[in-house]
This record gives sequence, C-alpha cells and structure tokens, in this order.
Amino acid sequence: MEGMAYISAGLMVLLLGTVYSLERGLRTPPMDVKVIIMLAPVLTSIFVFVGIARFKKRRA
Repeated sequence: MEGMAYISAGLMVLLLGTVYSLERGLRTPPMDVKVIIMLAPVLTSIFVFVGIARFKKRRA
C-alpha cells in the first residue's frame, strides 16, 4: 500500500506542477514556466520509481 501512496503522490506533483505552470505562464516570463515544466516530470518519475521499488519489496 505504501508503494501506491508514492505513485499517487508523484501523479499529484505532476498535476499540480502542470496547473501551476499554466497559471503562471499567463502572467510571467516563460523562463519560470520552463523550469517548472522540466522539474515536474523529474519529480513524478522519482516518486513513481520509489513507489514501484517499495511495492516490489513488499511483495518479495
């Protein structure tokens, strides 16, 4: 169950990062948005990999 929590947390980070960057993109220079768009998938993949690893450990 802990692994699933990490995966869902990663998806939430991706969703929040996307919404935040879209909202900011309407008001600020695009550099800020580029950084957020680049960081969101990285954070998501870290959360998902950690979640999968913990899920597999729990199964083994």
